[in-house]
Amino acid sequence: MHPTFAVLLKRFCARVGLSVSRVATQAGLPKQTLFNWCSGTKPRWHPRLPKDLERLSRALGLGEKELDEMLLAAGCICAVDTPAFEETNMETLTLPRGWFRAGSHPAQYDMGIDPAIQHQGRRVALIRSRTTTADGFGTLMQSCRPGAFLDHRVRLTATLRTEDIGEWAGLWFRIDGPDDESLNFDNMQDRALKGTNGWADHSVVLDVDKKAVGIAFGVLLSGTGKVWIANFRMEQVGLDVPSTNLKCERLVPEAPVNLDFAA
Repeated sequence: MHPTFAVLLKRFCARVGLSVSRVATQAGLPKQTLFNWCSGTKPRWHPRLPKDLERLSRALGLGEKELDEMLLAAGCICAVDTPAFEETNMETLTLPRGWFRAGSHPAQYDMGIDPAIQHQGRRVALIRSRTTTADGFGTLMQSCRPGAFLDHRVRLTATLRTEDIGEWAGLWFRIDGPDDESLNFDNMQDRALKGTNGWADHSVVLDVDKKAVGIAFGVLLSGTGKVWIANFRMEQVGLDVPSTNLKCERLVPEAPVNLDFAA
């Protein structure tokens, strides 16, 4: 069992004999962020997180192995190739250009192009658990600026196939605002893929707010199994297409309902 990010961070801070405030200052990180991390809040992944943790490791005087340990605990892609997780019987998969691995436990999953399978004559990506007891989740993802999608409703679609999913898998889409704020998000958890399913299109629909500074998207696998991914596409849609945003206020009732349990 690997230590949590908070346990590692407190251990490293205690070793150098510096206060959390001092470490935050030396690493160029907000003091409250570091206090939250020490209190058990796991870092939320964003494109700058690996670099932030590299600065933190320098402030703490960590070696390369300790940095990898911290990156793994934080769910960053830099730790996915830690030798302790390699299995000689697993065929090496090559990541497609522009995509990378992330998640809470990315080292527990293989990700990349499946050389044995195509869909409609095109290459297919695969996420598969490395062991029979995979922890957390792994995701094959990418992030970019909103570009032409800014201030529009956008539908993200991919064609997915699953095999023996022990927990769940899903397509996900996130709209990021300033200061790493998550504005809108959907990961299909309320309609997750489980077990074995044939090729089918799945979509998420989000509004790209005017203040959005980035978008991130991908496919995640939680637990054991395999998920194949093909034919990603992103398109602007009209407001007549319902949003699937899990953070949408429409999910909060205007008033109390069913107080007598009649329904």
